[in-house]
Formats: sequence, C-alpha cells, structure tokens
Amino acid sequence: MRIATLGDGTNSWLVIDYDKVRTYGSADESSFQVWLQLGATEDVTIAHGAMGAPSSDALSQGAENREGTSGATYVWASSTDWTVNTAPSQPGGSMSVTYDASSARSGT
Repeated sequence: MRIATLGDGTNSWLVIDYDKVRTYGSADESSFQVWLQLGATEDVTIAHGAMGAPSSDALSQGAENREGTSGATYVWASSTDWTVNTAPSQPGGSMSVTYDASSARSGT
C-alpha cells in the first residue's frame, strides 16, 4: 500500500494505492486506488487496475456521504471506476454516528 497527496494546482486528493492485494484464500490479485478529494468539494473515487477473478466470496465496495443519504455500493465491480460526490457539513449542523466495537483481549 502507498499513500500520497496529489494536486493539479486547483484540487488536491489523498490517494491510497493498493497493488496486487491477494484475495483471501486464493492466489488471485487485485490492484486499485481510492481517491479522496480534499477541500470544499468532497468526493470519493475508486479506480481499478488489474482485478483478480471473481470468487464465491464476492468483492463488495462502496462509499456514502456523511449523512448516509447518498452513496453507491458495487459487488464485484469488474474494472468499473466510480465516484461518490458529497458536500461538507453546514455550520450549526449535527450528526450522530453509531457503531459497535469489540476487542480480542481486555485492556485499558
């Protein structure tokens, strides 16, 4: 995995590059990038390189805006690149995030 910030003079992106990631339990490898646009305009783009063969454990990927009102999910997305556009939160707004967390061992 490689991580970098890239820009074109107007926009900036945080790019996470996954190269030859092995499918669990298989020798198949997939390569892809996640582009997170930084600044006032927010979006997430998934760009695919070489993708391994589909397996019985289907690949699932997706992204959504922070309110959960807009998003996209793809199951075994072949070599399709896609983008989810979002907007920054508004001043004075609020949001709730719920999650479950667990640990394999106890600690402080």
